[in-house]
Amino acid sequence: MANSNSKPFDSKTLIFSFLLLLAVLLSFAPSPVLSKSRRPISDSEIREKKNECYADIESQLCGNAMVGEQDL
Repeated sequence: MANSNSKPFDSKTLIFSFLLLLAVLLSFAPSPVLSKSRRPISDSEIREKKNECYADIESQLCGNAMVGEQDL
């Protein structure tokens, strides 16, 4: 026969369960670092970055001295 004073869940178990559930939910929350930019990148910014990259390749700043001379 079960003890009539026993509770199905005591306060420690409820607190632990709540904290565990909270930790699981927060682990799935999107990180602000990984979220999309609030402002889309403009075509001129893309063009500028590409030109900088091409200039780096031409000046061989990519770490491989043969990059600018390779046939692609």
